[in-house]
Amino acid sequence: MHGQSDNNRGYNGWSNFETWATGLWLGNDPGSDEFIRALVGKYETNHEAAQALKDHIEEMNPLEDQASLYTDLLRAAIGEINWIEVVEHFREE
Repeated sequence: MHGQSDNNRGYNGWSNFETWATGLWLGNDPGSDEFIRALVGKYETNHEAAQALKDHIEEMNPLEDQASLYTDLLRAAIGEINWIEVVEHFREE
């Protein structure tokens, strides 16, 4: 797998590229980082926080109302994100 780490943990220490990219993009912007931490902090369990984060990201999808190759590919990529892992990342730091 492209970018696979030495310990077979997917991509750069994350479970896969999609999860890594999500964590990276959400955490690289101070405003986004703060918003995601506040969102995650509203929920007791990682499962609840992961569902809320997934819902938020899907609602922000600029292609959601379009039928296209790009929409299908974006939805497929979003479906590969390990939302629990992303939540754990924002709870840890």
